[in-house]
Amino acid sequence: MPLARLPKRVFTTEETLTAKLEVANFGAAPLAGATPYVQLVADDGRVLAAQIFDRRELPLGNGIQLGTAAFALEKIPAPARCRLVAGFAGTDIQNDWDVWVYPPDFAPAVPPGVQIFHELDAAALAVLHAGGTVLWLLPPEKVRNDPNRPVKFGFSSIFWNTAWTKRQAPTTLGILCDARLPLFAEFPTENFSDWQWWYLVRRAQPMILDDLPAPLQPSVQVIDDWTTNHKLALTFEARVGSGKIFVCSADLEHDLEHDPVRRQFRASLLDYLGSPDFQPKWPASVAGLQRLAGK
Repeated sequence: MPLARLPKRVFTTEETLTAKLEVANFGAAPLAGATPYVQLVADDGRVLAAQIFDRRELPLGNGIQLGTAAFALEKIPAPARCRLVAGFAGTDIQNDWDVWVYPPDFAPAVPPGVQIFHELDAAALAVLHAGGTVLWLLPPEKVRNDPNRPVKFGFSSIFWNTAWTKRQAPTTLGILCDARLPLFAEFPTENFSDWQWWYLVRRAQPMILDDLPAPLQPSVQVIDDWTTNHKLALTFEARVGSGKIFVCSADLEHDLEHDPVRRQFRASLLDYLGSPDFQPKWPASVAGLQRLAGK
C-alpha cells in the first residue's frame, strides 16, 4: 500500500506540493522490480504532473521509504481539487489523496448592487425594502443558540451520539450541500464535508432555522444530531419583500490573507450574488431572520 505524508491538503499556486512517499508491504512476499510513481491528477482525469522513482525491490515491512514528491503548482488552473496518486508501474497497486489548489492572495471585489451588513438593522432593511441585495455576514459569536441544548460545532462528527455523551462537543455531523449550485462555481466541493471545509467550519457557528419557512433549503446545511434535530445552516438565501438576502454565519472577513479556503469561498459567493443566478426561491419574514441573532 503506497502511503504519503502530506504537511497539509490546501495549497496556493505560489507553493510547491511536497509529500514523503512510503509503502507498507504485508503481502506474502517481497515485491520485486517495483517502479514507484506519483502523479497529480485533475478532476477530469488529466495528469497535470508526474514523477517516477528508481526501480527497486520492496521488502516486507512498514514505513519503507520511496522518496519525496515535489510538484510546483504555478501552472495549475486554480481553484481546483486534484488527486495526488501514488502507485507502482505495471500493477493495479495505487492510493490517492485529495488536495486543493487555490489562487494566491487577492481581495475579491463586492459586486455593484450588493451591500454587506453585519446585523439586520434599519439600514439593511431599507436596502431590502427598496428591492436591493443584502449579504448578511452574521458574526459566529452573535448567532442565537439553543439555551437548553446548545449546538457545539466541529469539523469531526460526534462520538456515538449526544444522548450518551451528555452533549460533549461536537454535536453535529458535518455539512451537506449541492455541489452543482452556482454558489460553488468557483469553490470545488463534493456534496459533503471534506478537508477544505475545516477552514470554514473552525470559524463558524450554525444558525438554527427552525423559525423560518419549512420549504427553505440551506445552500450549506449542517447536519444536527438526531436527539435535537434542529434545522441548521451555515448559509442560506431568501426573499424579503422585493429584496434578496444571503445569510452566512462563517467568518469570511478576518485573516483572509492567510486562509485561501475562506478567501475563495468569499470570492465564489460574491460572484454568485452579482450574477443573474442569484434568485432566492423562498420568502422569509424580517422577524424570523432577526431571531437568528437572538432578536
